[in-house]
Amino acid sequence: MKRLPNTKSAIERGARDFPLLLLFMAALIWQPVSEYALARSQWFREFTGVAPFAKVQIDRVSVDGLTMTVTGSFIKVRCQKLNITAWTQGADGILRSARLNTEPEGDVPSSRPASLDRTAFGPWEITTSWPDPVRARLYPVHICPDGKDGDNVPVSNLFFDLPWIDQP
Repeated sequence: MKRLPNTKSAIERGARDFPLLLLFMAALIWQPVSEYALARSQWFREFTGVAPFAKVQIDRVSVDGLTMTVTGSFIKVRCQKLNITAWTQGADGILRSARLNTEPEGDVPSSRPASLDRTAFGPWEITTSWPDPVRARLYPVHICPDGKDGDNVPVSNLFFDLPWIDQP
């Protein structure tokens, strides 16, 4: 007949296995949290083809003081555009909101249709009121189906990050 362990030996054995239990519990909690964070990361969305756009190509950048004008092309993959935010970064490293003017582009729908073909954009003008900008960044915000219950989730992606210099 097998002898049952006493309380002291059960506690000692449990204490030895406690770190494994903590590791298992952390893995259970980490999995959904990391899956959510991974699914919302830009590189993962681009790699898996669920980003709103792909293959952004900058054709020309011209700088005139505090205004940068950008033209290029991209492939619109999916989603509905809500807005675009522009930012400039100064020599001090601080990001500041900038004004984006897309009117020179002409009569373009507010959200371009998805396509396998490249779509031209620009000229887009980014204007800052802060002196000595060194970079400009553009972040479109789109509503994209997240694949769960048909909900739409706003997603912001970096469209470009450019130095504040002419690029013919």
